[in-house]
Amino acid sequence: MGSTIQEYLASLRGKRVAVLGIGVSNTPLIKMLLRADVEVTACDKRQREDFGGQAEELESLGAELRLGPDYLDGLLREFRQSNFVVYLQPLYGVEQGAVIGAEALVRKIDEEGNVHAPFEFVHMMEEENLISVVDYEMLEQSCRLLKEVGERWPGFQLSCNMSRNTLAELDYLDRIDDILTRTGVDHSQLIFEVTESSRGLQLESIEDRLNALKARGIAVAVDDMGTECSCLEMLYLPQLDLVKIDRSLISKTGHGPREQAVIGSLIDLCHKLGLGCIAEGIETKEQGELLKSLGCDRLQGYYFGRPMPPQEFFAQFGPGAQEHQT
Repeated sequence: MGSTIQEYLASLRGKRVAVLGIGVSNTPLIKMLLRADVEVTACDKRQREDFGGQAEELESLGAELRLGPDYLDGLLREFRQSNFVVYLQPLYGVEQGAVIGAEALVRKIDEEGNVHAPFEFVHMMEEENLISVVDYEMLEQSCRLLKEVGERWPGFQLSCNMSRNTLAELDYLDRIDDILTRTGVDHSQLIFEVTESSRGLQLESIEDRLNALKARGIAVAVDDMGTECSCLEMLYLPQLDLVKIDRSLISKTGHGPREQAVIGSLIDLCHKLGLGCIAEGIETKEQGELLKSLGCDRLQGYYFGRPMPPQEFFAQFGPGAQEHQT
């Protein structure tokens, strides 16, 4: 956690914070306090190995503060009562003819053991600038999985989502280096997918972070290409290795030659730029065969496998398991 939050909270010790009015979630103080509370909760679930005594101090400070709005209290309660876990969705390599990796997707497990998909909570976290909490937690869990299986599955790569908001945080690289060092993962087995949910950030603001990731041997992909949240401007970035074509475009590939020409041209453009191309949202054999014929490099979707717990994924696709055939 950055020293800014610590210093800010320390300066408020013994004071009562009164929050009035509408739009309180946009105040820097509330977001800072909320972020600190969530960081402590995440720390508790990792046996507080990263914070030491700071976790208890922050938790004590949180108890002294009066945050006010009911929805904020409910949000904090959601985090305390839930676990965020990694599910893996297979990534099929066309050239290899087999599953060669996976995307790490977040799921939230509530107190009753119910599994919640990202659309139920991720947007809210993005709105409150808390998505980095999930990004870092998913990265840590993913790195631990990679450390366990990486040596037994050469060439296996795991894609982790990274919001542009997370990339722009001041202590981003410190947090990444800490996770990579503690887990001892092979950097070349990681792919960071830059998600496009944060429209207010300019490309220039994250280029230095992408350069740093490349210097660490981590591949970089742009997610959701072809949606309103992503744009061709992203292809100007020289740090990119892969482009993921959004399912909204893939779902139209069977409609006619015009739609197929659009997808084929996008794949050709990626290849001319030296980029690999991933198509997500493959739900039928016909879609898979069509994307292969258009030259797509990797395929992902329910046809190859739904997101599943890691144990189930490695039992079905891991070393020694029968290769998945299309």
